[in-house]
Amino acid sequence: MPKPGALRAEAFALPSHQEDFGIAVAESLAAGRPVLISHQVNIWPEIDSERVGRMEPDSRERTERLLWR
Repeated sequence: MPKPGALRAEAFALPSHQEDFGIAVAESLAAGRPVLISHQVNIWPEIDSERVGRMEPDSRERTERLLWR
């Protein structure tokens, strides 16, 4: 579970190499925060279809791009 202070951030980033679901992503969305994730977080299609976050492929360069966007 993200720390309470993390839920006050502008967005929650989880550029993971592999996540089955990403409960912290769901918790952040429940707190009204957009999420920045890699395509290795298995709920990325739902995040994309609901337009509540941004995704990039799992690489250093793409993670940097994600954070700057």
